Amino acid sequence: MLFKFIHARLRQAFFALTLFLGSSIVAHAAMTTPPLCAEYDGTNLYIAANDGNGTEMCYWFKRCMANELFTFYRVGQRTVGRNTSDTEGISKITTWLNVTGSDNIGPVGIKGYPDFVGGNHRWRNRDENGNFISGYSNVRTAQCDSVIVKLDGLPLNTKMNGQQVLVTVWNTLFDPLVAPENGNSTTLTSPIINEQVEYRIQDNSIDVVLEHKYLKDFVVSTYYGMQSMCNGEDSIMTPSGKFSAFTAVANCNGGFKKKDYNDFNRYTEHTPNGWCQSAWMRPEGLGTHQFIGDNSSIFWRGSGKCYHWLMKDSQVSAGQTHQWNGIYTWALPLVNDPDLIAYRGIIDQQEALYIDTKQACDRTLPLPDNWKGYYVLESKGEGSITRSGNSLHISATGPASFIISKSFKGDVNLDRIVDVEDVNDSINYILRTKTVDFIADINDDNVVDVADVNEIINIILGTPTQA
Repeated sequence: MLFKFIHARLRQAFFALTLFLGSSIVAHAAMTTPPLCAEYDGTNLYIAANDGNGTEMCYWFKRCMANELFTFYRVGQRTVGRNTSDTEGISKITTWLNVTGSDNIGPVGIKGYPDFVGGNHRWRNRDENGNFISGYSNVRTAQCDSVIVKLDGLPLNTKMNGQQVLVTVWNTLFDPLVAPENGNSTTLTSPIINEQVEYRIQDNSIDVVLEHKYLKDFVVSTYYGMQSMCNGEDSIMTPSGKFSAFTAVANCNGGFKKKDYNDFNRYTEHTPNGWCQSAWMRPEGLGTHQFIGDNSSIFWRGSGKCYHWLMKDSQVSAGQTHQWNGIYTWALPLVNDPDLIAYRGIIDQQEALYIDTKQACDRTLPLPDNWKGYYVLESKGEGSITRSGNSLHISATGPASFIISKSFKGDVNLDRIVDVEDVNDSINYILRTKTVDFIADINDDNVVDVADVNEIINIILGTPTQA
């Protein structure tokens, strides 16, 4: 009788609550790792992210490459004997995992010009006959217009601690077919693309969102977009691509075509010290690969680098925009054996797991601590992933790929929002009209009761009692 009374009163309360809120609210759980430390002096941005287990990821952003564009200049890791993050001494690290001696974020090829603009590419001048010469001049093909750095939404202008750093950069790329107006100019002078790049740095990942706004009508001859300057990789794996297991870099040159592997969107590079660098191109915008033909390469390996190929011989118009979103992740794999590889990262501010089978296998992996539920963000290939108690069961008849992320706190029905439906489900757990699952135990007291319902209400209202 008491449960029926509670059920009726809560339904009445939530009818009023939904009218008040008007819409559902997505909840984001705070990370359990120590806060990162960030320091920005207007020139150098240092970020340290301690994992709480003796390893600290280190990021160094500055203006770099031939065009002096603000991006991640170095990414590395170091062993520390503390449980707090600190940027002290980052510039002196010797264990660099990514070294920006060339482009990480790709330049743009323009039809009629035998090279690229932006990134690490200076201008190739013409000879007396009007032909572009092979060597580079001192003239830049792009410029960095402005940079804003924030930590958890607040301007970063000193040394601070927090969860996530957001770097927003505005660049201008110039038309290489138009010579500088002033013969002594150090930069081309006819704008052709406005480029905006957002970098979200958290834990061991950099989430990149890039947008191009075209200022002229022209043909993009080649655009790779997301590239890799992994330092000293010895082998490469391309889930949903040609290389389903780690393959020596010498055997990966040339890549593979879209028509053969049109589901490909991620590559993972392995280094001799056991670390991996992953580059996942989200299947949206240019990441759908709609601007490359079936006979075009979708993955390319050349010049010691890996490339996501996003555009090939594509006409664009003034005022048109294109966007892509990709996530770089650096990790020591949790598992890396002949059957599968699994490593952790950050996706949408949540802990995530990348799990790839290299061949047929039947395996279980422990569900990470504090993961009450998870979302399957991507599932490809000849396999399935299911939950079995506190473990993940991976069954595959061949190469398969999965990306899962930790569920939001309070999202009982796993629909990626915390709303009245989650309250109703929790009530039903209490009334035993659904099988009780610990995902509904919001406050971790090993029982599903009214206190958990109250906690969901607080999450919806933006006032949770715990992180």
